[in-house]
Amino acid sequence: VSAAERLRACTDMLQTALEVMNAALTYALPRNPHLVYSLIHKRHSFSSFKSHEHFKDLVENIDSVAAFFARKVEGGLGPAEHSSVDKVVQIIKEACLVWGGHLRMQPLLRFNYQQDASPDNFFTPYTWTQVISHAGIAWNPAHVRLLSPSALQPP
Repeated sequence: VSAAERLRACTDMLQTALEVMNAALTYALPRNPHLVYSLIHKRHSFSSFKSHEHFKDLVENIDSVAAFFARKVEGGLGPAEHSSVDKVVQIIKEACLVWGGHLRMQPLLRFNYQQDASPDNFFTPYTWTQVISHAGIAWNPAHVRLLSPSALQPP
């Protein structure tokens, strides 16, 4: 795998992660106070992506949300008040009620399942691993044999 292919794969993965965060913020902000808390806490992590063509709009939305809620958290905590996670999350939940920010709308995320040419190469061993580990029966993995198609045919 070339360096360019690895870079493209990392760019695609990062873009997908940012799109998922944006979808959560755009369509389900009140149900994601812990995501908002994390964005406030790690705001600096996104600053290097603001100038990147693929990430600019996505990071602007994240930054808008983080800035608004950071101001609300700072205003909601007293000068000597202990800022526990629970207290900060409660302030975020309350601030969601007055959130009026307009985020740049992103296209709805669409994911397509593409079945592998031979999915049984994954699913059969995975299924048996789950059966053996969760059945509550003392299976000896060395003695587990799957039936061959010829064994299922009548004599």
